[in-house]
Amino acid sequence: MADKKIVKPQHDQTVDHEKSVSEDVHKLDLRGTLFMTMTLGALMLISWLGVFMLFMERM
Repeated sequence: MADKKIVKPQHDQTVDHEKSVSEDVHKLDLRGTLFMTMTLGALMLISWLGVFMLFMERM
């Protein structure tokens, strides 16, 4: 029967990986996400105001 070796990652490698991942996350460019969120918010606001004005005219 063959001996099985259990290889555990060293703590230093895990810490280095977490640091590189957190640095990568902070370097992301989220301008497109902000633009789309603002666009959808503006569209919802304009729609809501249009329906509200229509409601007020029909009262």
